[in-house]
Amino acid sequence: MTQPFAWLSLPAQKRLYCASTIIAVGCLVALLIQGAPLRNRVASNGIISLQLAFTEGRARAVLASWNHIPRTAWLQIMIDFPMLVAYPIAISLGCAALSQSLQGLRARVALACSWLVLFAGPLDLVEDLASLQMLSQGATAGLALTVGVCASLKFLAVIPSLGYLVVARLRARSHHPVR
Repeated sequence: MTQPFAWLSLPAQKRLYCASTIIAVGCLVALLIQGAPLRNRVASNGIISLQLAFTEGRARAVLASWNHIPRTAWLQIMIDFPMLVAYPIAISLGCAALSQSLQGLRARVALACSWLVLFAGPLDLVEDLASLQMLSQGATAGLALTVGVCASLKFLAVIPSLGYLVVARLRARSHHPVR
């Protein structure tokens, strides 16, 4: 199996990795800072509370807890649009590069992760669009379930891929300390 960005030259992959990582980290920082007002007694995890509500009742409760700050929730989702393009590319390229430095099963797992994480972007897009629909027109059972399923599948693609990348990089560093 070839890696997802094999069609790009190695220097182009490195530039894309750097650019997408900078964008993803910048968006993450912005989301954390800008989204702080969304964390409350009902929505203890901010926008993630809406993403994982799953039911109309829970989604309505989260939205009601934000009645005084509806623009904040909307802006959270707007900031997520560049992020949903950047983070899958950054993680995918990181896993693909990692696969080149590993052998056997570890290399195959890293390569599989480089493909798996690319599903997160489209899932995140559907999640964001359905969340915007809930913000503008209210929660429905279908929207809450759509957002919940998409968010869950997104996390199932991102967490193992990012986790494998981080753990493998840390293990490599511990075996080859920087002098």
